[in-house]
Amino acid sequence: MDPDIAWRWLRDFHLPAFVAALISVAYFRASSPTRALGRRLVASAHGMAIAALYAAAWLIYLSRHASESWATAFAALMLVPIVLMVASLFLFEGRSRVHWLLVPNLLCLLWVWLRGTAVITGLVF
Repeated sequence: MDPDIAWRWLRDFHLPAFVAALISVAYFRASSPTRALGRRLVASAHGMAIAALYAAAWLIYLSRHASESWATAFAALMLVPIVLMVASLFLFEGRSRVHWLLVPNLLCLLWVWLRGTAVITGLVF
């Protein structure tokens, strides 16, 4: 595969989900290592949840099970990352500047919701 095509494919279709996952890694690394691992994982899980929802949408599409009946469930599952983002405001113990990463994460969530809905319903463009 031509590297230019591969980069364009990543940039145009999957980059926001990848960025959301990286934000989770940043949250985890910035959290206090003296805190319980479970608390650190929950406080940093929002980006991974966004990436997982996007991956699930593609898996459903690639398995040829895409249908408009998935749209409502997919939209409802968008609440999971939102709840995790709110939880991170309370559970995260580290520099409060890290919370500014929630802004691009919300943009990634919006993109995953729009693109993921198109994918999961079979309306891939």
